[in-house]
Amino acid sequence: MPEKQQLVNATDAQGKSAVALRSEGRPRGTELVEPSDVLITRIQPDGKGGGFRYAATGGGIDEITFTPIFFFKTRVLFGDEDRGDPVVMCRSSNAVAPTEQDAASFRRLGIVPPPNQCTEGNCPFALWGEKDDKGKRSAPKCRLQYNFLGYLAETAEVVILTVHGTSLSVAKAITSDGVKSPRGFWAKTYVLGTKLAGQGTQTYHMLDIKDAQPTKPDESLAAYESIYNDVVGSNPRRAAEILAGGRAEDAVSTSDQDTKPTAAETLDGEEVPF
Repeated sequence: MPEKQQLVNATDAQGKSAVALRSEGRPRGTELVEPSDVLITRIQPDGKGGGFRYAATGGGIDEITFTPIFFFKTRVLFGDEDRGDPVVMCRSSNAVAPTEQDAASFRRLGIVPPPNQCTEGNCPFALWGEKDDKGKRSAPKCRLQYNFLGYLAETAEVVILTVHGTSLSVAKAITSDGVKSPRGFWAKTYVLGTKLAGQGTQTYHMLDIKDAQPTKPDESLAAYESIYNDVVGSNPRRAAEILAGGRAEDAVSTSDQDTKPTAAETLDGEEVPF
């Protein structure tokens, strides 16, 4: 596990912080770089061990200081996870339906995704299971994911935080803050960790907000707005599809995260509780 890097106060030769430099605009030499040209690190809560893990490397970090900049939803359907099959069978880069880009990727792999919309009643994989003898229903096989593009202070980089399952209820507190704030998502910075949930042998770690404070100083707000303008621009739907990644080959299984069912997994309406 890599050591937690404290780079938030790192400065250049003139004593300017990384955030302060970004507030002055796009770094020189990157003027023609578009969102599709950039690889962004993805992190997610570790349902088994707690903390957060990097999707690509498997490395981890216990807590993160995170400022959200942009929110989007995705859906993903894995193979038979009971048999340890992490193959992505279907995905949606917009959580509404598989896009043409999604479908084209699967066709190259010889996989034909279901042609239905990603809503309960249309796609059988979005349906909740029948109640067991204890009155509990299994979660849909197709998972709704919340994704936050944001600034990770520990490594001084822009990352994507992805959560699903019971962690969606906590993530909704962040989306609610963003909608209620006149200054946007990046007006608040969060210290995020995980907490143990469940009972008996059925325990898992879920997202937990340890602290939330107004983002400061003002140069940070300008930096995050600059990042938003560069990455999202005037077409947030298109930016979300690019950030989600349209290639099935790049998908990462989240089968070791918490899978306790929550009603939030089937909601396709508003992300805010009002």
